[in-house]
Amino acid sequence: MADKYSYAIAKTKHYVNGNSGANQIYKAEFYVLATRDGSDIIGTSYEKVYLPDTEGSFIAFNDVKMENIVDWCKAALGADKLKELEAYASANLQGLIEQKKNESEWSSIKGEKFWNQ
Repeated sequence: MADKYSYAIAKTKHYVNGNSGANQIYKAEFYVLATRDGSDIIGTSYEKVYLPDTEGSFIAFNDVKMENIVDWCKAALGADKLKELEAYASANLQGLIEQKKNESEWSSIKGEKFWNQ
């Protein structure tokens, strides 16, 4: 099964008086999320992306949508780095699936209890 990828921004930083305009976003925390049919587990990878000054049109800070920032991050990263992040998210997903499988196999022979202090 092929993994499916989505992208998210956790946080941005901006210059109050940037070269391109007021509240210019210059850095974003970019996440790649990998999912697989039949699993509710999500694999992730993360990259801090520094965004260059805007050339051409500038979107006012209050009008910026997450999709805009995702597109800017993808462009800044380039296709090769994006594929690398997707591959890492897939590997993370596979590891989490294996971990869950192993935990369920162990649960039939081991138990755990938390005691209040």
